[in-house]
Amino acid sequence: MNTLKDLKKYKVSIAQLAEKEHTYQFTGDGDFFKYFEVDTIENGNFEAKVTLAKSETMIQVNFDIKCTLQLVCDRSLEVFDFNFETKDEIILKYGDHDEELGDGIRLIDRHSSELNFAHDIYELISLSVPMKKLHPKFKDEEIDESAEGHIVYSTLSSKIEEKEQTIDPRWKALEKLK
Repeated sequence: MNTLKDLKKYKVSIAQLAEKEHTYQFTGDGDFFKYFEVDTIENGNFEAKVTLAKSETMIQVNFDIKCTLQLVCDRSLEVFDFNFETKDEIILKYGDHDEELGDGIRLIDRHSSELNFAHDIYELISLSVPMKKLHPKFKDEEIDESAEGHIVYSTLSSKIEEKEQTIDPRWKALEKLK
């Protein structure tokens, strides 16, 4: 069983950081994803570059993550590698308590001595997983023309074309007035 101790390598001590930019490198593998018990990710690994720009009132955090995940195809149930890169930014403002203020902005206790970026990295990776997971061999596959949506579209478009071709003769006479 994975514990919170396993994620201590994703901690950064901020108490003594100078007010400038600092860069950290983090890596993770299948054990990282097992901690979060993600059922959509079989296995994977990542490299995360986290840049902190510390100032007197806030910390601006930029994430640059390169990841390879092993996902299960929704169509064939085959395991395949899904490679991607994601970038994001969050703003950490100093306050009296910890609170999520909105999308990408958090309040952190001004007396906090360290930050753990494990959950942030996990969120960014999990949000990058496509909702419909298809093996790359299905990517270039032709769309099945017998699919219901295509039949409806082709039927409607042919009816519209027929209607345009058969114009009432009374309307044709009015076209001459233009």
